[in-house]
Amino acid sequence: MQCEILDNNNDWIPITSLIKDDGWSEAINSIDGPNAGRNKLGTMIRDWICDKYSVNVTLKMISKTQKDLILSLIRRESFSMRYKDDADLSWTTLSVYSNGVSWKRRFTNPSGIEYFSDFTFPFIEI
Repeated sequence: MQCEILDNNNDWIPITSLIKDDGWSEAINSIDGPNAGRNKLGTMIRDWICDKYSVNVTLKMISKTQKDLILSLIRRESFSMRYKDDADLSWTTLSVYSNGVSWKRRFTNPSGIEYFSDFTFPFIEI
């Protein structure tokens, strides 16, 4: 799997080397409209509008510098990301946003560099 995020300078920033081996999962989520919900009989009423594609990404152990770079790329109102499997000939590009970012502070090495693990975030299609 290859993955890149478009920065504010229109440069594609590769993050493939930072993604854990099992750190890529894909999902499709249905979006319902205002008329969805249960009626008085308890029957679920769907008001399907669309399906949204999302990818959940978990990174390997990363340094504070790498963490700050990723945060600067994904903490924007929206941005472009692209990905492709190694067998694919072309990239799939999506306009996305991200929320629910989390990580664990692991340790600081003797040189004073902080490291983080379980850095997890979604790419949610707009």
